[in-house]
Amino acid sequence: MKTLGRMGVLLWAISPLWSAEALASGMSLSPVGGFTGSTASRNPAGLSHSPTAALGEDSVLLDLAGVAWAMDVTLEGEENAHGQGFGAVPYVGVSKRWDRLGVGLSGLVPYGGGGSMPEDGPQRFHLVEGYAFLLEGDLSLAWEVTSRLQVGGAVRVARGLMGSTRAIDTGAMLASTLGPEAGIPLEEPALEGTQQTQLAGSGLGWGLGISWMISEALELHGAWRSRIRLPFEGSTTLVPSNDMTFEMSGSLETEMVFPPEVELAVALARGDLRVVLGMGWAGWSSLHRVDGEIQDLQVSSPDPELSFLLAAMGVSELDLLDAGQQFGSILGYTDVVQGGVSTTWRAAEDLDLLTAVVYSPASSADYAFSAGVMDVTYIGVGGGVTSRHVDGFEINLSLSAPVSKERVVTNSQLSLEQDPTSGLQSPSGNGRYALQAARLGVSVRAFF
Repeated sequence: MKTLGRMGVLLWAISPLWSAEALASGMSLSPVGGFTGSTASRNPAGLSHSPTAALGEDSVLLDLAGVAWAMDVTLEGEENAHGQGFGAVPYVGVSKRWDRLGVGLSGLVPYGGGGSMPEDGPQRFHLVEGYAFLLEGDLSLAWEVTSRLQVGGAVRVARGLMGSTRAIDTGAMLASTLGPEAGIPLEEPALEGTQQTQLAGSGLGWGLGISWMISEALELHGAWRSRIRLPFEGSTTLVPSNDMTFEMSGSLETEMVFPPEVELAVALARGDLRVVLGMGWAGWSSLHRVDGEIQDLQVSSPDPELSFLLAAMGVSELDLLDAGQQFGSILGYTDVVQGGVSTTWRAAEDLDLLTAVVYSPASSADYAFSAGVMDVTYIGVGGGVTSRHVDGFEINLSLSAPVSKERVVTNSQLSLEQDPTSGLQSPSGNGRYALQAARLGVSVRAFF
């Protein structure tokens, strides 16, 4: 890597700070596969958890869910900022069985979210608006070894999409990087700018599942999903000052490893009541740190006079523009264990009542947390009703919401005093974060 000039120091200092919005446990706000989906599900909703669900009844399921959220952020010494967002979380699954062989196809959004916060709020240096989604399609094959034992495998194809907009304090970044001797003014409105980043990438993963029906009253289920490695490519654009028609842009390459997961479930049945106890582990430490490179840097301006001045200064001929600038960004994610219990009670021949309680801990560390992460520890509570019809389909309605604890951060390492290579150089994230959210889902299952 070539030695950085001052322009390179500026871009290198702020480039790692694009946010990975809502990548962690917050994804559990919307049950993957719909409200009826779990490792123990015997219908297409379970394909997102275990391939053995392909051995259930021949049917197709469409789940349409919406998740609405709101967050209040109060940083130290600043006024409260309020943000909100809404996202559609669709799921579709179909399973077909031939004797002992079951085949399933499913499409889902296992992780993701997005939203916006005030562009002039104190959190603007962490997030103004953004989104992050993982789109996944699975092909599942399952085999009934015996009448009580089933095994299966799945191929998973994933596509990641991310984008963010945030403010940057160009003066503070330069002063922190170059030292006080540079004489660069701090908290200068004329040196506040904007950064926009967009990324996309694709990858492959695998899945395994096993189901053991010990008796009519007791079942054991297990599933494993591999990590998915996604090489991302995209672009980043920096406007050093919102008062100037001058920007720097370049192509961005990085790699994100979405976590491996293990799920275990015990299903107990007695009369018209079925209870499922489940727990899972997700290896989010695969996203503790992300490294990447910015290439093909360009400096431009739509202003003819400024464009002429840049050319006269020889900016377009700097070695910086030909060199790839490497960066490292600490996202601070750690492994988590989640768990919950769900019940299904057959209240009538054509009516089921469902309840669920899920515990989901935050997977991001306080020191790297900001409004661009939206990850809190919560207990999710939900209920639903399934109505079956004689003409070959059923409808499920569900409503769920997390009971979350305010997250108070006192040890944020997002600081302008950090080394620019640490990926933690930003205004402090110390403060109070309160998240409220709710999910409304409607699913239709048709038998064939």
